Amino acid sequence: MVPDGDSTESGGPTWLLDQLNEQRERFLTFVRWRSTGALSARRDPEDLLQLAFINACERWMDLARSGMAIDAWFYRIILNVLFDDHDFHSRQRRDHRLDRDWPDRSSAQVGLGLRNTDTSPSEALGRKETRMRIDRVLALLPADQQQILVLVHFAELTREQAAELLQIEGATARQRYARARARFREAWKSLFGDEDFGA
Repeated sequence: MVPDGDSTESGGPTWLLDQLNEQRERFLTFVRWRSTGALSARRDPEDLLQLAFINACERWMDLARSGMAIDAWFYRIILNVLFDDHDFHSRQRRDHRLDRDWPDRSSAQVGLGLRNTDTSPSEALGRKETRMRIDRVLALLPADQQQILVLVHFAELTREQAAELLQIEGATARQRYARARARFREAWKSLFGDEDFGA
């Protein structure tokens, strides 16, 4: 959790940047894994990470409000940068999508056992509400469980890749993932009931 204030000692952009820089190499590995081949050719992973740092510093107050662990929160920032950059280049050159399929933003809903509400543009408000609920439930989980769910469901890494990124054993990652997914479902049902879960 980010402390109140805006100095290095009490929290704020400078404090946040210091915290993020401690894991810079891990975040850079994540950017490289999640970049498409064509996107990497157009934008250096270092540039994308730097943009994510800038966005995080601009939104540093969102971290405290989110209730999420700092690295899980920042992985989401990185993913937004990657999505935005991918969308920009897709508009410039349609054929660059052929290099690698890019995950739909709502794919996490399916993996977490939630109904996929992305069936038509008219349901955009429902999608936003579902994402807000997902973030609310994630914030209730321990930091290590937030990490594994964000990496597997939002970043669509394999559990083996998540284990490597988190520097834990594969078996540990699988156990942590199973516990996290079960706890997510319990917390969701406690807050919102069963109606949003798929079959």
